[in-house]
Amino acid sequence: MGGDQLAGNAAQGNRMPGTHLARLAVSVTITVSAFLLFQVQPIVAKALLPWFGGVPAVWTVCMLFFQGLLLAGYAYAHILVTFLPLRRQALVHTFLLLCSLYALPLLSEAHWPSQGGGDPTWPLLTLLFSTIGVPYFLLASTAPLLQGWFARGALGASPYWLYAVSNASAVLALVTYPVVVEAALSQRMQATVWSAGYVVFALWAGFSGWCVTRASADAVTFPMPGVRETAPSLGAYGRWFAWPFTASVLLLAVTNTLCQDMAVIPFLWVVPLSLYLLTYILCFASPWWYRRWLYLPLVVASLFVVTKTSFVLLPEDTDVRIDIGFWSTALFCACMVCHGELSRAKPVPRFLTAYYLMIALAGMCGGIFVGVIAPRVFNAFIELPLGVLLFFLLLLVTLLTAQPHLTRRGRIIHGMVVVLYIVAVVGGLLYVVWESEEEDTIIARIRNFYGVLTVTEDEPEEQPGVRIRLLKHGGALHGAQYLENARALTALTYYGHGSGVEHALRALPDRPARRIGVVGLGAGTMAAYGRAGDAIRFYELNPQMIYIAQTYFTFLARSPATIALVEGDARLTLAQEAAQHFDLLVLDAFSGDAIPTHLLTREAFAIYMRHLAPSGLLAVHISADYFDLTPVLRGIAHIFGLHGVRVVSDEDEAHMLSSATWILLSASAEILQGGGLREVGEPLQTAERIEYWTDDYSNLLHLLGTSEAQSSH
Repeated sequence: MGGDQLAGNAAQGNRMPGTHLARLAVSVTITVSAFLLFQVQPIVAKALLPWFGGVPAVWTVCMLFFQGLLLAGYAYAHILVTFLPLRRQALVHTFLLLCSLYALPLLSEAHWPSQGGGDPTWPLLTLLFSTIGVPYFLLASTAPLLQGWFARGALGASPYWLYAVSNASAVLALVTYPVVVEAALSQRMQATVWSAGYVVFALWAGFSGWCVTRASADAVTFPMPGVRETAPSLGAYGRWFAWPFTASVLLLAVTNTLCQDMAVIPFLWVVPLSLYLLTYILCFASPWWYRRWLYLPLVVASLFVVTKTSFVLLPEDTDVRIDIGFWSTALFCACMVCHGELSRAKPVPRFLTAYYLMIALAGMCGGIFVGVIAPRVFNAFIELPLGVLLFFLLLLVTLLTAQPHLTRRGRIIHGMVVVLYIVAVVGGLLYVVWESEEEDTIIARIRNFYGVLTVTEDEPEEQPGVRIRLLKHGGALHGAQYLENARALTALTYYGHGSGVEHALRALPDRPARRIGVVGLGAGTMAAYGRAGDAIRFYELNPQMIYIAQTYFTFLARSPATIALVEGDARLTLAQEAAQHFDLLVLDAFSGDAIPTHLLTREAFAIYMRHLAPSGLLAVHISADYFDLTPVLRGIAHIFGLHGVRVVSDEDEAHMLSSATWILLSASAEILQGGGLREVGEPLQTAERIEYWTDDYSNLLHLLGTSEAQSSH
């Protein structure tokens, strides 16, 4: 019997009754599972984000959890496909799916307490597992398991097209979340709709198992002539690991950079992850999409534009969308190379579960490197340059070991490409090192879960001979102090002369003992305003910030006021404390763009109002590069019946004053009028559309790029 006749018989077997239904069931199940798998990631991460400091590391740890369960799901699929017959695989998987319904509904707890100060990585992972662990594990196992069923059940020649379908559905889930789901639904409703979708998925997955086992019993398959299923070599396993590991590191490092410098919002999680998955779709859908000659020069140029030096060629006031576009382009080009090379190395379908297992293992290892190892080993965000260096080295090895064309001309062209590539990489590395040299003297640099704190000393050009010590959290300035004793208690940056908080302090009744609360310590600058008899109570989540303020700055030690430092989440702490009767409560947790939204909700302000004296003032610092929180504060003022003004002060480099925006609120109209605050600020006018946040709904995306005041970054 000839090869064509064998192939025809195999094709006839594939058209047996029930085969088409089984193919449809498998395709739909994989599509729905991928959609739910990636839709739940921003849902859960956003719900947890405020309770763990609202910092980029929360998403990184969530991604580590997702990658870890993805690996577990792939391992489970590999074991089932390898050691159990098809019918038993379907029975086991259906049973587990039915058991997983017990974990629903998603996010059943209305509030999750923060773990206080310190590193919350392990508490966060534990909470994620108890919340979504089992359903996510089974969703993660669906694509490789059902592709295994597809191959074993004789439903088609190759199941790899289903991998592209799965990733396309994942991209759809990610793109629709910030644009549709987050904007239209509360967190509780998001969880409810997702839970209903999971029930439908579980039932459909069980139906798919039944269809596949029924179709496989009728199908007749023949081995294809000329096809040798040689076991993958050790080098193949190495390629299966190295490329997705590099892509995972670059994905998480770029996401960290975007969130650290711009905002911690689902939109900036979704964009990089969607591009990452899009490259999977393109590279696995057809080899036509990936061409080395095109992507090698693109990736070299784009990565060196954004690595370390960021946008040195662009002005500081560059539109945020242009920034995001540059980063997105660089990530897309790099992931196209990683996943294009990975696709070239894919095995025959018999080894697809082992292939996917290595990809998942590599992704999880990348997550461990960025989310767990890097914050403990490095004192700065250098995982992005390291990821880029690894990428270039891996690509160089690939070029050197690739088989060039056998003709002399082909070998010459290949050699020239390698030489040009080496020159470009070495030149780019030297350029990055030269451009990244620090102008200021670094005194200390500390990194933990909440970010990188850097203490530097500088001599301003406008004040020769004067030394100033500065504190930055990532790229955001969090305080500065003169080192000379005579001016050590001069308030600088956002708190100096003419700032909203200075006007608020002047408006307070002249009492011998004032009670002041401050959410957000920074360098401790607010202590400079303390007088003998005053009590100033600081609330700070990051324990390293407390260490920095006490060790490298003297505002706290020099202040004549009585200073109290409270470590932990300010909102949770204030909720547990007895009424403090603050004359002034300063909310200074929003000067960067990592906005802890749970401190700006209606429920949070109800707590703040309980701690204010009857004629007390709330001073909210909202200076930011990419957001204007005025509409949210205007809505809060409306629902609580507060009077408010918006005070904007200009930058003055000669006196180390930063441009700053403060919102001053009080239940007493007299304190705003009598203290002269209405003369120095713009009254908060009631808008036609009242907008405010609650614990169940907040949306920063529509405020992105609307900042009217620029902080000194």
